[in-house]
Amino acid sequence: MNKLFLGLILMAANGLYGQLPQTQIFYLPMKYEAKGSKFTFGDMQRISKKKGYNNQPSFAPDSKSIYYVAFADSTNTDIVNYNLEKKERKQITHTEENEYSPMVTPDGKYISCVKGKAQQLWKFKISNPKKCTRVIKAFDSIGYYTWMDKNTIISNVLPEPFALYAHVLSNDTNIRLYMGIGRCLQTLKNENTVLYVQKRDSVNWYINALELNDNEQPHLYYITKCIPEEEDFAILNDGTLLMLSKKNLYKFNMVDDFRWSLVCSFEQESIDGFYRIAVAPDQSAISIVGYKGKKP
Repeated sequence: MNKLFLGLILMAANGLYGQLPQTQIFYLPMKYEAKGSKFTFGDMQRISKKKGYNNQPSFAPDSKSIYYVAFADSTNTDIVNYNLEKKERKQITHTEENEYSPMVTPDGKYISCVKGKAQQLWKFKISNPKKCTRVIKAFDSIGYYTWMDKNTIISNVLPEPFALYAHVLSNDTNIRLYMGIGRCLQTLKNENTVLYVQKRDSVNWYINALELNDNEQPHLYYITKCIPEEEDFAILNDGTLLMLSKKNLYKFNMVDDFRWSLVCSFEQESIDGFYRIAVAPDQSAISIVGYKGKKP
């Protein structure tokens, strides 16, 4: 390979490394008792291997593996799967473009993700990742997203101030709902409801619930104020929200609680703090993202 060409590739890769935070992904076995909101955690295990950017974990539907993105080949981010039983990593995508925010689609047959510079939503077939299909047609600039059901996607759309969109796949309809939202989007199972962060200004951030039903006006509900400077959360089956701040884990039950309360603190010397969090579908574990330096 031409030395000049190789040098340009390395410079580009180093530039991308500099833009993305230094993050690692951890796995913690968990036992949760809804009565009394009791949490018990096992030993924390780091599942990402390489230094640099490892982020956006989501569990497989059977809770036996975790999908995330990383610099698998040092030039762009690809989707990686970590098998929790075998403790093995498998690179799922091998593309020339970046992939972000991987999650299994509601039918269980694909892994969806935000892909490429245009930030379009695509899906890769799990049985054959070389087969990929664009999900939302003629629409890009997607920052983050969640599946409400097999026909409806809720997304955070760029540029700032981020907009909240509903995408109806059956008729290729894209509906802008609200402006000034955060990156975290979580759906309530079987309730046609998505939770998101509303950012009124640089310090006042709130978690809202948006209920969407056919042929009805959307219903908006206030849930609670975010922990200062935090916007990433996950939801347990009983409606309890989990949120990280520095090395502390907090919980807020949408029915019973009036404020966030401390669950536990994690001691991890190689990490300055934690922020993103994912919960296994069977609630047997959580996955959290740790960072070095300034919080992303």
